[in-house]
Amino acid sequence: MIQEVDDLSHAMAKLWMAEALGFKGRRVALSIVNTRTPITGTLVDVTHDELVVDQDGGGQVGISYGRLSGIDAA
Repeated sequence: MIQEVDDLSHAMAKLWMAEALGFKGRRVALSIVNTRTPITGTLVDVTHDELVVDQDGGGQVGISYGRLSGIDAA
């Protein structure tokens, strides 16, 4: 495995975590790589591996940082 790719993934995860902490408990729209429709709902948790969003009563979904391409207020 190429070490630089792994290092970059960890660095990007830390950047996404830092940005996401400001949205915790608020409604968000998460843009996902290769997906046209964002995932919307309340950001309920920010972990080292993923963001957890409550989809307005439709259940919770975890989005890994590698799939994330944007976080916006909804």
